Amino acid sequence: MADGISECVFLDTEVFVRFSFQYDSTPFKSLIELISKDRLKLVVTNIVVREVEANIAKAVRSAYNAHKKFTSHDGRVLAGSDLAGVADKVKWFKRDEVIEDLQKQFRKFLDDNDATIVETDDVSIDEIMDDYFAGEPPFGTNPKPEFPDAITIKALATWAEDEDVHVIVVSGDDGVFDTCREIDRLHQVSELEEVLDHVASDDEKLADFIREQVKAHEAEVRALVIHEFEDMYFYVIDENGDAEVTVTDADFDEDVEILEVGIEEATVDVNYTLVYSAEATYDDPDTMSYDSETGTAMAWGTTTKTVDGREAWVRADVTVAFKGLDPKQFKVESASITEPRRSIGVRIYDPRDDK
Repeated sequence: MADGISECVFLDTEVFVRFSFQYDSTPFKSLIELISKDRLKLVVTNIVVREVEANIAKAVRSAYNAHKKFTSHDGRVLAGSDLAGVADKVKWFKRDEVIEDLQKQFRKFLDDNDATIVETDDVSIDEIMDDYFAGEPPFGTNPKPEFPDAITIKALATWAEDEDVHVIVVSGDDGVFDTCREIDRLHQVSELEEVLDHVASDDEKLADFIREQVKAHEAEVRALVIHEFEDMYFYVIDENGDAEVTVTDADFDEDVEILEVGIEEATVDVNYTLVYSAEATYDDPDTMSYDSETGTAMAWGTTTKTVDGREAWVRADVTVAFKGLDPKQFKVESASITEPRRSIGVRIYDPRDDK
């Protein structure tokens, strides 16, 4: 990555999709803070702007259809509740108004953070077609969807050359990644957290100290993450029910990334692969009856089953406190799981259980 007081960072469309077009997560808040301090400069292309707005529309339409189905069937029972916020769950919303609102929030995010929008009008179609027919990145086995990426990277590379800057390109897209690898001024990373870790490493001694101490306190971190995980909502995928889980093993990924550093506090990103058992409670298929009037099946009893050896990959933000570089003053304060969000599906019937 390029050194310097201020660096340009380009966010690909999939970054916004990953965070569900919301800007209140720790990585986005840290990014906004660094932009406000002129440590980072936000860059996108006009194609990315259009792609994000199109993805917002697509996601809202999908949510609207799922919500409409829910409110028309299983969710109808909630309409009679007097508890705050419950009946609202089955109220229909105006799809196009939500699309417009989220697109407006996206444009406000760009405006508030003084984003540079690189235009792609001058990109040479001949050069793009040369890459297409030669099978060069980002074109692969299914090249047609990659044309917007190819145009974006060409425009970004030209802009970086004209402005005499380097750009950190944040994208989980393999084609974008491979294309940037061939361009000196573009430096590819897969996730926004890597950019924040890079900036936090400005103070190399402090960054190394924080990473080392997180690893030294891994048992505390693990306990907090497991507690958060077991407290999540688990639903049964292949039946109608839910589950209580107990973590039996935890594999720590030692690649700790720093999201934010304050005077005496920091937030780091950690990953675990958790193995757990689940006690699932679900409708007993042997007690099912069919109601011809409502056209629904109903179970008159439940059954339970315990399944073992299920796995889940989790990511968590961990807040730590410190005073200088004194290990005795280092403390793990809290952990919050950021991926997966809210709920996890548990499969009761798994062919691997029979092996």
